[in-house]
This record gives sequence, structure tokens and C-alpha cells, in this order.
Amino acid sequence: LEGALLKHPANDAIESAIIKITAEYVLNEEQKAINRCISENKKLKFSYLLPHISACTPKTARVITTNYDRLIEFAAEYEDWGVDSMMVGRYWGKHNPDLSAKLLVEDIVAKGKTLKLVYRNHIKIYKPHGSLDWFMAGDTPMTSCIGTMEEPLIITPGVGKYKRGYEQPFDAHREQGNRAIDDASAILCIGYGFNDDHLQTHLTTRIKSGIKTLILTKTLSDNAREVVKASSNCKALILNENPEGTIVVSNSEYAFIPDVNWWDIEYFVKEKLNFEDKDQLGRVVTVDTSRVLISVEEHEQMTSIAVGNLIAINGRTANEFLIGIIERVTRSISEKLLLDETSDDGSIPLGE
Repeated sequence: LEGALLKHPANDAIESAIIKITAEYVLNEEQKAINRCISENKKLKFSYLLPHISACTPKTARVITTNYDRLIEFAAEYEDWGVDSMMVGRYWGKHNPDLSAKLLVEDIVAKGKTLKLVYRNHIKIYKPHGSLDWFMAGDTPMTSCIGTMEEPLIITPGVGKYKRGYEQPFDAHREQGNRAIDDASAILCIGYGFNDDHLQTHLTTRIKSGIKTLILTKTLSDNAREVVKASSNCKALILNENPEGTIVVSNSEYAFIPDVNWWDIEYFVKEKLNFEDKDQLGRVVTVDTSRVLISVEEHEQMTSIAVGNLIAINGRTANEFLIGIIERVTRSISEKLLLDETSDDGSIPLGE
């Protein structure tokens, strides 16, 4: 559809019809997902990520989405996080970025003669392609959570998005999203195909500059694969169906990890970011640019790791983790001797 509409631009009537049909379809699917969450008291996958997404207090995250639905906003509120969408008001809301940010203040505390604003955990969400609950009232961008917009403010494929993308509120969301990309210390892409020239130029330039980037996706598009190949600090986790598992791709490696679904954000969080004391593998001995040396002191732990496995490395704070991939496993001489003494039942003498 994108290619056809770029080659044969639609007139206003056709573009309006495309917007209405698209909005109706997305709204129907969004309602199904939310109804399942309500009836089954079930989280959306994005909700699992939020407790791990920030190492600061309060926790904050900047989210850029080209989707029109409100599922990210729903997932944030499910976890009792605030949402700064640059819109203020539920029923007859207006585009008001300053007030939207201020409404996240939950307390004011005194430190000596100084008053400090205390913010709640929150996401700042940027939707450069619009949202199902946005509409125009005269010349003013508005939002409402009730009713169904006959023609919501969304940008659909075609040449129209290059024109409308520089109108409000789309332009403000695109600019703030680009600023968030520039300010980020790391980037997580979930299910993004890198097939949108309107938005991805800024993102791909930043990724190729060497910022730490992790891509989780079911399939890797040709454009996404080119971004990974051209980036020195980017890894992609993708689905491998037969045999089932996850493929890890970077510009220098291609590894298959069987029987795990780490390309799926829910399972990635559950299996790689939720830890207990028994999950500790070892301690960091040295750090050299992009490589970390870890000493594994429990011999039995060595049997559970292999080249290509992903590991989480505790960062500067208790809630900060770096994701790494094992590229080499070596054993000390003493451990090799212990392995040589392994008994018939597979146990290893640990000695004194």
C-alpha cells in the first residue's frame, strides 16, 4: 500500500476513506486486546518491561510509537505509571505539553529552604503518526476518550504523511521523539521494521553512530538487517521457528539459542531480567570497552552456560542491567582436574 500510494498519490476523498477504514480496524483490534485484559485481569506484554526500563527514581521512559492505538498508555496505567502524552483532559482535552508534564507531580517536599517537585513513575509517549483519540476542533488539536472519531488525527501511508507530518500535533511529537533519541544512552526497538523513511532516518543514524541498541522482533526486515550490519553496538533477537528458539544477530555474529523466546518482550523480561539469588552466575573481574570478564566460582554453573547465551550484567545500580552475549568460555587448570574426577553419577567433588 505504501509503495502504491507513493507512486499514485490518493486524492482527498480516497485518503479520507483510507483513514476511516484504518481507524475502524485498529480500534476494533484495540478493543479486543483491552477486553481480554479486563476480563482475564491480564497484563499487556509492555507492562512486564516497565519495572526494568529505568534505573532512576522516579522511573521514567521515553517511548516513540508509530501505532495509532492506546495499548502502550493502557499498559503503563496498568502498572500505575503516569502517561505524558502532551494532551491534557479526558473528554475534551487539548494539546498542552507543559501542563501535561506538570500533572505528573505527585508531591512537593521541602529540603531546607528549597521546595522539590516529586514526580510519579511515568512514560513520555511520542506518537508522530497520531492517535485514535485525537481530532481537530476548528484549528485546535484535541483528544477525547469517549465516542468514536469519524476521522481521527492519524497519518496513513502515502505522500500525505510527508505534508501532514509537519502539522500540529504531529510535528511536536516528531521533534520531541527525535530529541529523546539524541538524549538516550541506549535504545530498545520492539517489533519495528525500519520501513518508514518519514521517521527512521534520525533513528538509524543514531544507531549506526554506536549507541547501545537491542532489537526484539519476530522477523527482521531487510532494512532492519542492514541497520544491524552497519552498527557496531546493535544486537537483534529474532524468532527461529524450526527448531524453536531465538537467533542473535549483530554485525559480527550469528548465533542460535534453542528453546527460548527472547525475541518476545514478555519472555525476555521473565527469563533475562527477573532474577533470584540462585540465578547469579559469577562476579565481574574486568571490563574492557565492549567486553566483560566474569569469574564463575561454582563449578556446577559452568554446565548451564554456552557460547551464544545471553546474560544480564548488573550495572551501576541495583535496577540497571547490561545485556551481553557469551563469546568464550574457558576453564582453569584446577577446574579441569576436578572435571576429570567426576564420578559415575555425574557429581563433581568440590574439595575443601
